[in-house]
Amino acid sequence: MPLFKVVVQLVNIQNLYRWIAVNRIGNWLQSHFIKWLSKQ
Repeated sequence: MPLFKVVVQLVNIQNLYRWIAVNRIGNWLQSHFIKWLSKQ
């Protein structure tokens, strides 16, 4: 079932992009939080 494999690959790529986006947002928030803490 090649179509099934293609669908699974697409879903995996979407999950990868979502994971990268979440990591970027998390890193950005963390760096800003650290800057905010150092200002206190």
